[in-house]
Amino acid sequence: MNTSSHQELIGAVATEFIEKLGFSATVEIIPPVAPETTYVCSVSVEDGQNFLIGQYGVNLAALQHIVRILVRRRTQEKLDIIVEINNY
Repeated sequence: MNTSSHQELIGAVATEFIEKLGFSATVEIIPPVAPETTYVCSVSVEDGQNFLIGQYGVNLAALQHIVRILVRRRTQEKLDIIVEINNY
């Protein structure tokens, strides 16, 4: 898969998962910049920011882990993905 396909997949997976949690979100994927190989999944939410981030970022870390797993299952590739909620 190429970078744009990875971006689309990561965006779709993150959006679907957050919506299934019951939140409305806008997701933007920032592609890796050479030599970096990390995709940044920037999520903007109006309500539920505190729930999605959790105390000390614990929920956010779990959300990031789940998004990585879901993407990996669909691509069979190990992609570095950072999920941020409202720039946190």
